[in-house]
Amino acid sequence: MTRTAVLSLVVLAAVVQCQLLYVANLYRHGARYPISPIGLYDSKETAADSGELCATGMRQQYNLGRYLRRDYIENQKFLEDVFNHSSLEVFSTASLRTVVSAYCQLYGLYPDGTGPRLPEGLNPSFLVPPFNISSNDGKGVPVEGDFGLPNGFQPIPVHDAGPFIENCVGVDLLVVEEISKHSGELAAIDIHYTSFYLRMKQIFKIKSDIELNIVVMVELYDVVAADRYLGRPLPTEFTNADYLTLRHLTQYLMLTGYS
Repeated sequence: MTRTAVLSLVVLAAVVQCQLLYVANLYRHGARYPISPIGLYDSKETAADSGELCATGMRQQYNLGRYLRRDYIENQKFLEDVFNHSSLEVFSTASLRTVVSAYCQLYGLYPDGTGPRLPEGLNPSFLVPPFNISSNDGKGVPVEGDFGLPNGFQPIPVHDAGPFIENCVGVDLLVVEEISKHSGELAAIDIHYTSFYLRMKQIFKIKSDIELNIVVMVELYDVVAADRYLGRPLPTEFTNADYLTLRHLTQYLMLTGYS
């Protein structure tokens, strides 16, 4: 047996004997409503929900949770079929869209029917709050299947991740400082894309008092990208090539600011 064959055999044996011990799932929020401080295009119509998770984003996270359940619970048997506090911890930043994203993903991971059941023979009076109310009949609302909650819903706690991201305090100021270091490059980009900026101004009816630059284009991309997931109509003159150009400018500015 050659040395190469021996090494290949050892590597194969090591792979076969691997055991999954820990999984860290790091993810962003799902699709959301647009964030547009200067009110570009139709963003004023959804301003009340600015930045919040939308129904599309909820479904995205739910489907991700279902995928994780199939992989780590049904196939690999890594997690239990029902939620175990000692096996899973969930943390989220304080942003509402990330908190709701976490709940939606967890609903996919532990869907209806996985929640805990009440003990057999439990005194029905224990199922109502320990105080007198006019509608309290001493039994509470019946739940099919004797689950703790309707449909066997399993609530899972989402912890505040604040203590883990303390070093990110002031990151917005750092981003602004970093972008200011590249003011010359950004000015050159503005000149290069002048005709494109004017085209976007005409298509989206951007007010004449708004100075056109890459920052405004990034904000416009936020509105356009969000509208796509919201199923809201975009101007017929707006092409896929225009969308890709806005995305390119956004990615460039993000890479510049977070470098």
